[in-house]
Amino acid sequence: MTTKELSKKEVENPYIEKLADLGFSKAEALIYLYLLEKGTETGVSKIAVGISMHRQQVYITLPLLVEAGIVEEIKEGKISKYKARPPHRLEHSIRRKMVLAEDLAQELQKISKIGNEQDFEVLIGEQAFRNYELQRSVTIPQDSSQYIIGVKSDKYLYITKDIQDEYSKNLKDRNIKTYYLGGEEAPEIYDSISYHFERRTLKKLNLRAMSIVISDGRIAFYGNVEPVSIYTIYSDKIAEDYKQFFMMLWEMASL
Repeated sequence: MTTKELSKKEVENPYIEKLADLGFSKAEALIYLYLLEKGTETGVSKIAVGISMHRQQVYITLPLLVEAGIVEEIKEGKISKYKARPPHRLEHSIRRKMVLAEDLAQELQKISKIGNEQDFEVLIGEQAFRNYELQRSVTIPQDSSQYIIGVKSDKYLYITKDIQDEYSKNLKDRNIKTYYLGGEEAPEIYDSISYHFERRTLKKLNLRAMSIVISDGRIAFYGNVEPVSIYTIYSDKIAEDYKQFFMMLWEMASL
C-alpha cells in the first residue's frame, strides 16, 4: 500500500487513528475494520484486495490480530479464513496488554538503575476507576494481601458492580487475602464475598470522602466525591509504613 492510499483511507475512516491510539498499527487497524464491516469469514486474498494492501503484509499482520483476540481464524482444510470478533473484545485485548506491561515493568524495575523510590498516578472518572481495579486484581502478586480502610458508603460497589464477579474471581484465583477495616456505620456489603476476606470494626471510624487500599508496594486513595478518583503512590517503603499503621488500627478494632 502506498502512503497516498493509506492517507486517503485514514481520512475516510477516523477509527484507524483511534485504534492507533490504543497501540494498534495502521495495518492492524485497516484489516480489523475491514473484517468488522464485512462481518463474514474472509480469505487473505480478498482482504488484501479490499484494503489495497500487499498479501504478504496481510499474512504478517493477521496472526497479530488473532493473538490479540480481536480476529478469529477459521481453518477450512489447508486454507484459513478470518473473521472479526465483536468490538467489546478490544477491552480484553487492551486489558491483556496492560497486564503484560505491568508485569514487564516489575521485571525491568529489578534491573533498573534509576534512583526514583516512588511514583505517583492520578485517575479520574468511573471507567478509569473500574479499569484500575480490574488491572490491580490480575497484577497483585500471588498469595499476597491487601489492606483496606473503608468509607461509610456503598458507592464503591455501585461503581464496580459490572466487574465485581471478575474482580472477585481474580482475587480468589490469586489467593489474595483482604483485610477490611470499617466504622460502625459502614455498609454491610461484604456478606457474599467469595475470596478470602476478614473484616473488623473500629469505633468512630466513619470516613466519608476517602478510602485507602494498601497492596503490592502501592497506597491508593479512593476519592468518594464527584468525579470519583484514585490517587496512587507507588513506593515499597511508604506502603510498608502504611501497612504498619493499618495493623496498629487492626489490633485496636473489634471483630
